[in-house]
Amino acid sequence: MRFYLDEDQNGDLAGLLTARGHEAVYAPAVGRSRLLDADHFQYAAADGLTLVTFNREDFRDLHRYWTALYHWGVISRPHAGVLTAFRQIEVGEWSGLLHQFAQEYQEIGNELYYWLPRERRWATRNW
Repeated sequence: MRFYLDEDQNGDLAGLLTARGHEAVYAPAVGRSRLLDADHFQYAAADGLTLVTFNREDFRDLHRYWTALYHWGVISRPHAGVLTAFRQIEVGEWSGLLHQFAQEYQEIGNELYYWLPRERRWATRNW
């Protein structure tokens, strides 16, 4: 899976995911610091990267807007998905969870998934 890690991710996450065979782009490492969430979202969507964030509320809203505009024909392509959690997760554990997700789901266009720690599973909601 191809991941875009926003600024609230640990910089070591990109290396851990790459070591597991994934492409991982860390926003600050490619000069994308101090940008609006919408800029991160649009960048990931344009490059077909699944966005990884702990900023779940803002990206949930962006996901909703993008998905609605896509369904109305205003935007011509789906985004490549968003993965988030309800709290910060230690980088080693988070990389394992993202790797596991990538093994189970090949493509998640226009979907947002939350990691549910108590249930130890990924979930999505239809908006």
